Amino acid sequence: MLFSAVESTDLKTWYLSAALTYQLQNGTEKSLRNNPNQIQIIRNYRTAMTFQLSRLFTTSLGICMLAVTLTCAGAANSSNEQLRKASGLLRNNQNQEALQAALAAPADGPRNLVAGEAALRLKRYDEAVRYLADAERSYPLLADIAASLKADALYGQKKYREAAAASAAAKLSATPAISRRMEKLAADALFAAGDLKAALAAYRQFTARHSLGKDSVDAQLQTALCQEQLGDLPQAIQGYRSIHLQHPAASAAPKALEQLKSLEKKGRKEATSFTAEEQFQRGLLLLANNQPNAAAWAFAGIPRTNLSDELLARIELKSGQAAIKQRHYSLAEPFLKRALTSKTQSTRDEARLMLARLEERQGASDKALARLLSLASERGILADDALLEAALINKHNGRFNDAAQILQRLIKEFPASDLKPRAGWELAWGQYLAGNLSAAEESLQRLFKDNVYRERALYWHARTKEKQNKPSEAERSYKQLLNDFPYGFYAAWHRLHTNKPTGWMPLPNGIPEPPFPDGSQRIQELASLGMLEEARTELAAFKLKNTDKTAAPGLSRLQQLAGDLHGSIMTFHQNRPAIVDRSNLAFWALGYPRPYAEQFSRHSVTNGLSEALVLSLAKAESSFRADVKSHAGAIGLMQMMPATARMTAGVKPKNFNPLTLTNPEYNIRLGTKHLRELLNQYHQDTVYTLAAYNAGAGAVNRWRKSFGELPRDEFVENIPYQETRDYVKKIVGYMGVYRSLYRIQ
Repeated sequence: MLFSAVESTDLKTWYLSAALTYQLQNGTEKSLRNNPNQIQIIRNYRTAMTFQLSRLFTTSLGICMLAVTLTCAGAANSSNEQLRKASGLLRNNQNQEALQAALAAPADGPRNLVAGEAALRLKRYDEAVRYLADAERSYPLLADIAASLKADALYGQKKYREAAAASAAAKLSATPAISRRMEKLAADALFAAGDLKAALAAYRQFTARHSLGKDSVDAQLQTALCQEQLGDLPQAIQGYRSIHLQHPAASAAPKALEQLKSLEKKGRKEATSFTAEEQFQRGLLLLANNQPNAAAWAFAGIPRTNLSDELLARIELKSGQAAIKQRHYSLAEPFLKRALTSKTQSTRDEARLMLARLEERQGASDKALARLLSLASERGILADDALLEAALINKHNGRFNDAAQILQRLIKEFPASDLKPRAGWELAWGQYLAGNLSAAEESLQRLFKDNVYRERALYWHARTKEKQNKPSEAERSYKQLLNDFPYGFYAAWHRLHTNKPTGWMPLPNGIPEPPFPDGSQRIQELASLGMLEEARTELAAFKLKNTDKTAAPGLSRLQQLAGDLHGSIMTFHQNRPAIVDRSNLAFWALGYPRPYAEQFSRHSVTNGLSEALVLSLAKAESSFRADVKSHAGAIGLMQMMPATARMTAGVKPKNFNPLTLTNPEYNIRLGTKHLRELLNQYHQDTVYTLAAYNAGAGAVNRWRKSFGELPRDEFVENIPYQETRDYVKKIVGYMGVYRSLYRIQ
């Protein structure tokens, strides 16, 4: 085996030496002075280090060089089929099978790490400790990973003192996330062991070093629990209150409130005595953390007596906002109307703007328009917002000339407004829809210099020229569009409807992949062993230290290897090449991947769908993440809502488990079937189908009734929901690239 020639004592020396070097290089020698046991260990090893290291490097230099240069394809024991099988099973969370396969492989460092990880996941802690201890000794490249997992296993065994001691070695890891997690585990182990004073000191040290993050808030809770049990009630109460008020969205917040209520019952009335301002600020934090229901309850719990008029108005305003976020529009209206009585203009104007939006949503457009124009006439801080909203109401109701007048007023009266570019675009678009093509042409030309609106301005300038029967001038704008924005919606749409080829080279078979970035061996090794969570932890630290743009293709490949398809795709789009050629085709393949190729292909054929459409939709919906869940509750690769999936499957509610949607095969089967049903419903119209997939059939049917007679490109541009409008554009653009790269018809 790879490391069998190296004695375990040598490796232990090597590992501790590396850890000590890391501490000294990072300026943490001072922190060792407070740890006599660790100092003694280090002194003992220093005595023997010269001899041990010289013998070690003499006998194993070649082996070390080989280990450092390993890649995924040639990972430890690349010829070992059982280990490769175990790694694949571990990657898919088939932990029992992974453990069995690993135990059939020769016992070396990689095998022991895989077996230990599988046993740990199965909560077979005795086995996990044994395998991980062996891996820590025999696998220097990932010794700190093995040590951290061993500490987890010891904690699982409830051997808390041993877990705390084991975490000390892992805390020396050069990977910040591992070191940080082990710091927290050591404190947790001391707390579980009942050593409250030592735990309190450890938690305090942790929060002093790490003031942000979920684990930091949890450590603050544990600090307060230690203080309470040690009898320091004032400090404990202060800690619980801090979590309740300043971190209300944290997972530790309910426990903090529970402890406060318990202390109140014991006579500590100050525990749950909150001022109205404190409760209001807590509600604002919940609202900012996208928890409108919890925020609404927080605002509702504030007594409305003895409050200043302004605080009362702000509470009403934010209560209305929380109701709107929950789509409780009838509840929102009285809150907002009460907020209108505020003597502070900013509060009053914000309430007027929200109320106008609410009225427009409820169908009272004329009422909303009058309120917005009144707000704009006072030229307050929200006057430009009010003018834009008023113009959009007119546009959506077909009053294009009225909309144009309001937009021109916004541009003229508020030249410094950040809404000016948006107003310029809406003006041009309204003029185009109204048939005022000369004015639209001028307005669109003014947008050519705007980075946000240049792409669409070029396209609609060309369409304006077509409507004016000026094909040569239209072609000039199209040519500029295809040159500057070849991969977007507008270029794809133009090519699709003019049969213009992309001229892009398709992916040849056997194209070499980009080289992995230097220094990423640990990530490659972890990914090859199926330990994706650990690989992604390493990857996060690696990305912070490696910002070289030229290494982006290799980083994208590394992210894909670590199971981070979303990150891999994002890295591509953030560094997308200007052209498609042989030198960067592999990078394009990473940005437009084809995972689950067999399933996507089979179900696309079964449902008579273009595979380019299905792949593009899955990329836009989930970045091909099988287990992702949206805020709205959509699940899996094709982001199926459970209710829609159940109806598509024809299953009774009691027999349907939404978790099955995380299964790629099942999700693709239902997603493609639903897509086919929508296409049939909309007579094979892809635009209507994609819009309905995102916003629902009800919304699309309303839009068809309002402006369904428009050509499809104009229909897309006119979709009121920005999310849906961008969604349709994104998928149409993706389809063009997928068709070209993979020769998909």
